[in-house]
Amino acid sequence: KSSPAISPTELFSQSLSPSNYHSNITIAEILMVLIASLLISLIINFTYRKAFFGVLYQRSFGITLIIITVVSSIITIVISGNLALSLGMVGALSIIRYRTAVKDPIDIAFLFWSVAAGISNGIFAFKISIVSTIFISFIIFVLHRFSKKSNSKLLFISLDVLSFENCVSTIKKDVKNLKVSSNIINKNNQELILDIILKSNKDENELLKTVSLISGVKNCSLISKNSNSLD
Repeated sequence: KSSPAISPTELFSQSLSPSNYHSNITIAEILMVLIASLLISLIINFTYRKAFFGVLYQRSFGITLIIITVVSSIITIVISGNLALSLGMVGALSIIRYRTAVKDPIDIAFLFWSVAAGISNGIFAFKISIVSTIFISFIIFVLHRFSKKSNSKLLFISLDVLSFENCVSTIKKDVKNLKVSSNIINKNNQELILDIILKSNKDENELLKTVSLISGVKNCSLISKNSNSLD
């Protein structure tokens, strides 16, 4: 005999019944998922902090990675056993617009990493979560260890207008490349911002001393364009 037809109302009510999506999960299992997500997120946060590639380290972003990992695992537990609820959650999340701009592209990778780890823990795939986290951390530390540090600097100089040519020609002797990024002239004073790349055998302090001794230079400062946070 053919099975009796099920009305759309009955199908909808069955698909949303609590028995269809982890209503039988125990508190111990929930705590296990949350603790696993917390530990994995701490590893992600540690990796982000120690292998930071950007200019300005934000502690709040590291805390965000921890929260995202835990929240992703919670969402995965809720929707993993129910197709209708999963589609509804995807639709709800799709209308959310995040206005915070991501300053460094690698931050997006850490966000995806946190979400992936949270999803893996939410479906009890702890082996995948742990092994992949260790592997990704290893890759990031290796890339950070062997990444070539840039000698690109920004040199700020305040000088007399008549000293411009002498100043630039003197600096060119100590750098690989030089480009004038900004040039502001106010009566007899001139404010220069030079984009330079230091020679490998040239020290920053030596360059500043050389520039400060140039006739007509009032003050100078050097800023690194790519600066990592302190350990």
